[in-house]
Amino acid sequence: MVRGGIIEAATVLVSVRAVWILIFHFLMSNLAPWCRRGWSLVDQETILKLTRPSLAAFSMTISNAVGLQGMILTIGWFMGPASAAIFGTVRMLSRAPLQFSGLLSRASIPELTRAYEAKNTQLTQKLMRLNISAALLVMLPSSIILIMYGPSILSTLSHGNLIASRVEFILMSLAMLCVTIWTTLAAPLIATNQQAKFSRVILLAYCSQTLVPIAFSSFQQAPYFAVLGAELTSLLWIARIIRKNPSSQ
Repeated sequence: MVRGGIIEAATVLVSVRAVWILIFHFLMSNLAPWCRRGWSLVDQETILKLTRPSLAAFSMTISNAVGLQGMILTIGWFMGPASAAIFGTVRMLSRAPLQFSGLLSRASIPELTRAYEAKNTQLTQKLMRLNISAALLVMLPSSIILIMYGPSILSTLSHGNLIASRVEFILMSLAMLCVTIWTTLAAPLIATNQQAKFSRVILLAYCSQTLVPIAFSSFQQAPYFAVLGAELTSLLWIARIIRKNPSSQ
């Protein structure tokens, strides 16, 4: 078996990303030859108009980084590397189905944009119901399987070195269900560059959850409650926005 270190893994990652950038550039040049690039084509008015949604989108990227990596860092620092390893693996197993559940909602964003801009409430609602149904169709069975067999799966994958309780899988599965719903509900807002309506709350929720392992380092399940709390807060806030603006449903 070939083994490598962090530098080798990072080199491979950068190389693959660089190749994909070249492939993406080639595809864009062929599929959208009308799309020109260059500083001379910059429209200052358009840039100023897009600054706020761009910063909101960047805030979402920071939130994701804090939520994913910040939790691991604080758990590892204040609760020990074993707790960080267990948490990271439980979250990875719980998030894996989330990637599949998001395929349809991401693919529907162009159609959602068109329907929203055309004020076609009926089509927007139909797409939203379809997205939520498809996402839950993936997440619910996956969550049930993880709740029932998650501890055994984790133990098998780690050769018995990582042990997590069923409660921890329940909390993480509930958190991932919240993520599934709120990201689907937020799709029309993202499609129309309205991330600013919820990005600050998401960032605050995700930053707050990283403080929980510091305050409750002796409580092994505290990080799982923190993640669930952050995702539930995000869900409730976005549901509030949707209720105030029914046309985005």
